[in-house]
Amino acid sequence: MKLALTMPQFGESITEALIVRWLKKEGESVREMEPLMELETEKSVFSYESPFNGKLVKILEAENKQVKVGVDIAHFEVPDEAAKKYLSLGIGKVLGQQGSSTPTAMTNTPRDSGRIAGSINSGGSSISVSPAIRALAKEKSVSLEEVSSLLGTGPGGRLTKEDFIKYLEQRGGPTSKQVAAVSTVTSAKIINVTPIRARIAEKMILSKREIPHAGTGLDVDVTSIDEWRKKSVNKLVHLPFILLSVIKALRKYPVINSSLKGEPGKWSIEEYEHVHLGIATSTPQGLMVPVLRNAQSLSFQQIVDRGTQLIEKARTGRLDVSELTGGTFTVNNTGALGAVRSSQIIPHPQSAILAANRVTPRPWVVNNEIKIRSILSLDLSFDHRLIDGDAACGFLTEVKKELEGFDFSKIG
Repeated sequence: MKLALTMPQFGESITEALIVRWLKKEGESVREMEPLMELETEKSVFSYESPFNGKLVKILEAENKQVKVGVDIAHFEVPDEAAKKYLSLGIGKVLGQQGSSTPTAMTNTPRDSGRIAGSINSGGSSISVSPAIRALAKEKSVSLEEVSSLLGTGPGGRLTKEDFIKYLEQRGGPTSKQVAAVSTVTSAKIINVTPIRARIAEKMILSKREIPHAGTGLDVDVTSIDEWRKKSVNKLVHLPFILLSVIKALRKYPVINSSLKGEPGKWSIEEYEHVHLGIATSTPQGLMVPVLRNAQSLSFQQIVDRGTQLIEKARTGRLDVSELTGGTFTVNNTGALGAVRSSQIIPHPQSAILAANRVTPRPWVVNNEIKIRSILSLDLSFDHRLIDGDAACGFLTEVKKELEGFDFSKIG
């Protein structure tokens, strides 16, 4: 199958990038994570790694050309099974099925199409340094400031590994043979990350870099729900009760179901009428967050049925892109993994995420008496740029109220 690669997006404010040079030629085979090209944006120069295993069949954009984000830059020939995997992850698009070079709902944002390697910051400005030089500099205790001051013999004056080794020799560092010997000695097991793991890493970095996280939590007495569950023949878990309560609370605190858009000085808040509820799910491939769309319109039984279906599809790798994108709020059922407290990273660009931890029997004061009750711990991480503590605590208190006074007549 032939897939098109579009110019990746490296930040909301970056709309184009310069192709410094291609590191592969037409007709050459390429593997995932293998350096494909060098790109330059207004912030940095870096090596971009291939998101595909396959063959580079056509280069569409030449070197030293500025290319808009989302424009097709190359075509690849990829084995069918691998292509299906990439497409399911929102990586690339099928040639001939989309006439426009603009990413559509079926193609994820271009930033997800590959990996960036070798770009580091020094003193507020970015310099281009290969991973090998970066590792060598760290090993030899050479500061990034010192590395950035060196002149290289590569294209555009870039520093090559040979340049750096020569510098180390002149500086009194190890010889090239010693460097080579040291570089081959390692006790670490090197594991190449999968595209899913790479995508998870990039999204986590993006969230922690751009969102100032704050957190709060409370405990909920779900004994009445547990008593109902014991009598029920359906053997439901706690999750659908939590999801329904969360949906109701989001309607009362819409800022929790929102996103901050724009840039410093030009911020705006998008509050959503709909609730597209993400359900963080552990799968053999890694963390996935299938989205329960328009959850505000679903009955309890529909939440059970569709939620179960989505989780099953996530665990068996059968989700399509539309089921993995567009979430407005996320619930992470960390209790299913045994956690009793959790600190969450907010899925960008959402404003919050709720961890539903394990329900445990605990001593609890009821009418001035200590009794053993079923206690659920909830932990909320929220974007402090748009959510204050009163809204965060108010939302959690509303969820607690819904759970402790759960209306079982809605189950049907």
